[in-house]
Amino acid sequence: MADAGVRVPEWVAQQQGDVEVDFFGFSLQDADDTAVPLPYPEGRSGRGFVSQREGRIDVESAGHTHTALLDVEVWDGPAPPAEDRAAWEERAEAELSCTSGEVAVWATAAGPMPDRIRLADGPGRWAVRLYCAGRAAVRPLAEQGVPEGVERYLAQFWPLPPSHTGPARRGA
Repeated sequence: MADAGVRVPEWVAQQQGDVEVDFFGFSLQDADDTAVPLPYPEGRSGRGFVSQREGRIDVESAGHTHTALLDVEVWDGPAPPAEDRAAWEERAEAELSCTSGEVAVWATAAGPMPDRIRLADGPGRWAVRLYCAGRAAVRPLAEQGVPEGVERYLAQFWPLPPSHTGPARRGA
């Protein structure tokens, strides 16, 4: 039974789409790229599952070139963990400052994809939890062709309080 004084976060929105992965990566970046000091792929580390820079979160894929699936959830508070929804191979948390209220998905070579992820009507700072499945399967397939829908991502976003200034939390 839930404590009457504890507020349960609510699911605000969901989006699904394709991500054109190239050169083993993509980025979730503020749609207002003039607010991003170092636009993707500049400064990309290429290490680890997730890394963050001001205004963007870089994601490293297991396959060179392929089309991945991306599910996005926007919550009004800390999203409940999704460990029980799939056999995730990776998990990480980061923070994203977004002045536009929208996020663009950027491919390494092709640049921004046309669809935007709508977070809010204005600026904010967001916690982001990312999951990935299908990494082991996409690796050999991407060496022989351009697979579609093998690697899958879930990105959960929720607003951070205006006073939040802590470092990103990362984990596996």
